[in-house]
Amino acid sequence: MTGSLVGGALMGAAIYLLDILLRPQFANGGMELILFLIEGVACDLVYGLIEDSYTAGSGFGTNVSVKKSVVAALTIWLTDIFLRTSNFTGAGTEMIKFFIQGFIVMFALGYKM
Repeated sequence: MTGSLVGGALMGAAIYLLDILLRPQFANGGMELILFLIEGVACDLVYGLIEDSYTAGSGFGTNVSVKKSVVAALTIWLTDIFLRTSNFTGAGTEMIKFFIQGFIVMFALGYKM
């Protein structure tokens, strides 16, 4: 369970960092889909790094797949809808939101498809 909590925190940190850096550029004009796809690829990279740390992996970025990136992007999009992002104002509550999103994405990517 500790691995899932740490993995969820790492995924949440990746989502949070990209959201802060890229949201101003992609929030206007309906470009949020691209933002979610970029966040999905980042989550897939983080998930690959976490999985490689448990085994003798093949290195950074070699485990990225379109399927997992799209699943992560859809999960982030759906959790944004269900968590109602307008309810999370301030840095503390936003961190909680991104941890919850990262935790859910961790489980979505860990599900054997």
